[in-house]
Amino acid sequence: MGSSTNRALGATVEAITPPSEVADLACRAARACGLDIADIDVSITDRYGPAVLEADTDTGVARGVPTLTGRDLATEMADHVAFLAASGHRPSSAPRSAGDDVGLSADSIRR
Repeated sequence: MGSSTNRALGATVEAITPPSEVADLACRAARACGLDIADIDVSITDRYGPAVLEADTDTGVARGVPTLTGRDLATEMADHVAFLAASGHRPSSAPRSAGDDVGLSADSIRR
């Protein structure tokens, strides 16, 4: 699919405070991929509930997210990475390369 973003393909984006089960699912998906910082796309349907669609290392910090949230996410991410480095943290695994999507099965991540 190339480098098209979900927004470029017609998806809508809005700032929300996710329910705790959705936030927990997204955090578990990121950990399952060995990612400390990730963009986790979650779909919530009446039939299936929350499910992970994709985990991505491209967080959208440079496109739209700061405007949408009103937060300086780039600085927050840099502070987090500096904290991890100072504490000697090393990720258990790493994405293949920056910007690679890591496909997940919703069944393997869902509770």
